[in-house]
Parts: sequence; C-alpha cells; structure tokens
Amino acid sequence: MKKLYSTLVKLTSLQFKYRTIISFVIVLLVMILSDIFFYIGFQSIADFCNNKFNIDLTDPGSIDLTFAPEIWGGVLAMVLGTLIIVIAIAAESSPKLMDLFVKDWLSLIYVWFLIIASLHAVLIMFYVEPLGRVSSSVLNTYIYLFLASIFTLPYIFYILLYSKTSNVVSTISSSIQNFIYKMKKIMINSAMSDSIDVVEEYQKEIMGSLDQLDDLLAFTQFKETQPSNSPGVKSIAFGVGNVIPSGYFFNSGSSLNG
Repeated sequence: MKKLYSTLVKLTSLQFKYRTIISFVIVLLVMILSDIFFYIGFQSIADFCNNKFNIDLTDPGSIDLTFAPEIWGGVLAMVLGTLIIVIAIAAESSPKLMDLFVKDWLSLIYVWFLIIASLHAVLIMFYVEPLGRVSSSVLNTYIYLFLASIFTLPYIFYILLYSKTSNVVSTISSSIQNFIYKMKKIMINSAMSDSIDVVEEYQKEIMGSLDQLDDLLAFTQFKETQPSNSPGVKSIAFGVGNVIPSGYFFNSGSSLNG
C-alpha cells in the first residue's frame, strides 16, 4: 500500500511541476472539441440566425474576418504587456511571484486561450474557404473574440491585485499551510515513509516558501503586510509545531542538507 501511495503522490506532484504544459494541453483540447461540436451543430445555428435575424452565416463572404487578427493582436498586447510589466516590477521585491504566476490555473488558462484563439483566427482567415469551415470563422469571431475581450480588463485587475505584496504574502502563507496540513493525511505520511523523494519534494516546497516569506516580511517596505498577515504566520507556526514533528519531514534529504 505504501508503494501505491508513493506513486499517487508523485503523480500528483507532476501537475505542479508541469502545470504550464498541462494547462496548454487542456485549453488546446477544449478548443479543438468546441470547434468540432460547433461544426457539427452549425447548420441548425445558421438556420436559426437566418430565420430570426435574417443573417446568412453559411456565406463566407458575409462574414468580415479582416478585423479579427488586429483585435486579437490588441488584446494579446494589452494582456501580455501588463503581465510583463507588472510581474517584472513586482518580482524585484517578491521573487516568488513568478513561481506563483506559473502555478496559477486562471492565469495559465486565460493566457493560453488568448494565444491559441489568436492563432486560430489567423489560420481560418487564410484557410476558411479551402477547408470549408465557415463554422470556425463564426466561432472565432463571435464567441472566442467576445469572451477574450470581455474578460481582458477583469483579468488585468486580477493580476494587479495578485501582484500586491500583501496578497503575495497571503498566497505564500496559504500554500505553506496547505503543504503542512497535507502531511496529516495517511496517504502523504505513508508515501513519505516509503520514499525519500517525496520527503525532499515537501522539504523543497515548504523551506523555499518559508525563505521567501521571511524575506518579504523582513524587508518589505509596505507597512500593511506584516500586521495583516500575522494570522497566517501564526497558523504556519501552529502547523509546524503540531503536524511536522509527527511525520518524516526531517528525514535526511538534499533540501535540508544544503
């Protein structure tokens, strides 16, 4: 049973290590499937629009695609430009922010959606007629582009709040607490007793996050950070005192040996 627990824990840790690739594959598959299903049901959608609004979606000439790449480029430039500026500046005082960003499902999914959908727009602009996929142009222009545009400003505000120092400290504290209380679970405890690799993984995550948290609390110039996050620090101290000593966290590993 310990071997099984150890394998399951290692598989779970893979999604942390390769979350960027996993999110890309998920978004790509969802968009491919949505394109296929929209193509299958496109005729009924076109008939509905033709009867209700007198719009013929089956005629490629009636759908203006020339503006789509420019708008996609503008949306991409706005979002990626904000990410580069905000993350680069904030990472100077919060180096852990970059690690948090690449593990944030919302950010990864939205950015990958923008990139893949913009490539989708360029592809159908040149190949919609040869491929006979009028449905793809309608899907991209009136659904993908609409979703990307409507969520642009909320996502930018989300990133601005996400990069705030106090929120970074809160996120790191929550991450440490999550790792600590996971060690109470039978599966994690058994996996740690069976494999030193699992122990080292938890050592690396917890010790690395504690080091970043210590730097932020010690050197940050934002006065609201320390008092507003004292409950989180107390929870970490409580978890360290009540959870870690009962497990295998201090088994010899490269993370503790330096």
